[in-house]
Amino acid sequence: MSEAAETGALFPEEGGQEPVTAMGQTHAVGILPAHGIQNMMREKQIWASGGVLDDQIQPASLDLRLGEIAYRIRASFLPGEKGTVADKLAERAYHKIDLS
Repeated sequence: MSEAAETGALFPEEGGQEPVTAMGQTHAVGILPAHGIQNMMREKQIWASGGVLDDQIQPASLDLRLGEIAYRIRASFLPGEKGTVADKLAERAYHKIDLS
């Protein structure tokens, strides 16, 4: 199965177009190795308001820091191609928790 066919199942609204990938990346979905995370940070595709320390970048993940507000949701979700995490939180969050 081609990569385009696989990603089409994840993002049906794409209309058959290939998702945009970070410079030098060969896949649009799946596990992203540490160097891929670093590339995306360098290209400002991943960023954090307080910055990201080197020890937060793991072999296939990025350890994130908690902010001042947490949101209780019923299940995990992916933001998708046409929506942001903030959009999904507005639809799904049913408790807002102050962590400050």
